[in-house]
Amino acid sequence: MDLEQAVESKFAKTINRIVLPAMAAVAVTVITWLVQDLRSTVSKQSELSAKQTAEIRQIASDVQVINAKIDTGVLWRITELERRLNTVEAAQKTP
Repeated sequence: MDLEQAVESKFAKTINRIVLPAMAAVAVTVITWLVQDLRSTVSKQSELSAKQTAEIRQIASDVQVINAKIDTGVLWRITELERRLNTVEAAQKTP
């Protein structure tokens, strides 16, 4: 019987009618703010990731260009060394 009286009391009814809906409204508002902040953060991170991906692609492209230039330079140098070696060999063959 005490439980039934506690449930039917004015204090319990006041809590049930006023405090709980107010707390629910505050909780929904806070959760909404948190979700919006989370979405904003995810959006910013996505933009940053896309920017970094583009920069990495540009760096990879630049590295390929540098590798091609180095390869060309090395091949030119080898060709020059072969030409010089051939010149020295030809000079040694002729008495």
